[in-house]
Amino acid sequence: MASTVPAVSFSLHFGTGGIRALMGEGPNRLNEGTVAVATQGVSRWLLATIDAPHVVIARDCREHGEEFVAMASGVFAGNGIEVTDIGAAPTPMLSFAVRDLGCDLGLVLTASHNARDYNGYKVYGPDGCQGTTQMCGEIAREISRVAEVKLGDSEPDGMPAGLKDRYLDALVNAVPGPRIGGIRIAYSPLNGTGWSLVPEILRSNGFAVDVVFEQSQLDGRFPTCPYPNPEDADAILRVERLAKRKKCHVALATDPDADRVGVSVLHNEYMVSLSGDEVGELLLDWVCRMHSDGGEDVSGRIAVSTVVTSAALDAICAKWGLLLRRTLTGFKFVGEQIGLLESQGRAEEFLLGIEESLGYLSGAYVRDKDGVQGCLMVARMAAWYAERGTDLVDALANLRAEIGWNIKSQISLSFDDGEQMKLLMTRLRESERNEIAGRAVMERVDYLGSAPMPGDANQTLPSSDVLQWDLEDGSRLIIRPSGTEPKVKAYCFGYGKNEVQARVMRGRLEVAAHEMLA
Repeated sequence: MASTVPAVSFSLHFGTGGIRALMGEGPNRLNEGTVAVATQGVSRWLLATIDAPHVVIARDCREHGEEFVAMASGVFAGNGIEVTDIGAAPTPMLSFAVRDLGCDLGLVLTASHNARDYNGYKVYGPDGCQGTTQMCGEIAREISRVAEVKLGDSEPDGMPAGLKDRYLDALVNAVPGPRIGGIRIAYSPLNGTGWSLVPEILRSNGFAVDVVFEQSQLDGRFPTCPYPNPEDADAILRVERLAKRKKCHVALATDPDADRVGVSVLHNEYMVSLSGDEVGELLLDWVCRMHSDGGEDVSGRIAVSTVVTSAALDAICAKWGLLLRRTLTGFKFVGEQIGLLESQGRAEEFLLGIEESLGYLSGAYVRDKDGVQGCLMVARMAAWYAERGTDLVDALANLRAEIGWNIKSQISLSFDDGEQMKLLMTRLRESERNEIAGRAVMERVDYLGSAPMPGDANQTLPSSDVLQWDLEDGSRLIIRPSGTEPKVKAYCFGYGKNEVQARVMRGRLEVAAHEMLA
């Protein structure tokens, strides 16, 4: 039986990524009260458009996740909405479940790779993709109108029979190439939701797996890595040590909701960490090679990435005859492209999605990056190169020797408030620059003006506060405000015919970027 209670004060921002905030008391923190208000707003939005909606919920390993899921389930129940709770599960599995179960909305309580004191509230549409700008804007308006919250007896359905197996089968079938194992993998879930699935899928595909013991179980306190981001050197230190001790070919680590995967390689007895750009370059070339070796012509297939991801992807796509679409930052925009192709009856044309922040996806079985599949793809790729007497570090050097070196770095400047960031971006827009870092500017792209999508002029990107300068030698500089913290970021893409030239040009771009941000 439903009851009604007054809504607590709510001042959290609900954007295209939903909510991500510190946990604690108060209107600008995630707690049971603010989760209730957010869920009431989501319920109002659902009931205005759909009769008898069905929602599937998941969470990562963070503290208070179970309480937040219970509260959300209670509010959905109070509004007469059916709920399926799949428990602690990877975000990509939630994306899969939305479509697999025919649900109208997915909700995952996760703060992804943020520090331990954060949690998040992220919604997915019926297509399994993160909520669009329009959808989240409509939900935000409904949240702002919530004065009362309806609560009901929450008895959600549990994990549906066969869901996990269907998800794992789908992700395995979307990875190309021979199913070879034979190498040793070190892995850490960083106490997150990859803890059982990743070792299971790797071992079932013929890999020996060593797991970091102290990071092997679900634990939202993150006792050995309070900042559980596989891009962070401290977070992956233990899995790298394990890989070196056990002489593993690669070390893999996923973040708490297992949608990102970090990669390090044992190379000449040292651990070498690969960036998201570098892994993406390797995967794109390897995936094309696997399809080609299988007798498939990949020319005309579509890869999707973001404007701030490796500039070398253009050269790899040219090598294989691929089309490369670049979206705004965020894998949700990659997912939108998969959905668009599917609506056109062209889903099979999608080849690979790549995001520089450790996000990868082969196949159209989900609409978000998948760290579980990413681990399997990297393991298979490493095994394929190992059979040929090389490792991923040398493979990357060989690839760049073939297509040219394009090396990226990222710098950022912190601000006290958003107004200062706006003033900086306005100043950059108003200034005319014929050269940067000693190279002529060939083109400046302002994405605030809804620029055509790179790789598909028939589409227009949503307006975004991003500036891009393409230089005469193939180098590039991109500057944009962060969407999650008070920083302005600069991405410096240095191009050269060899590694030295590329690193020198990247250094010059870093100097220029610091001057422009000052």
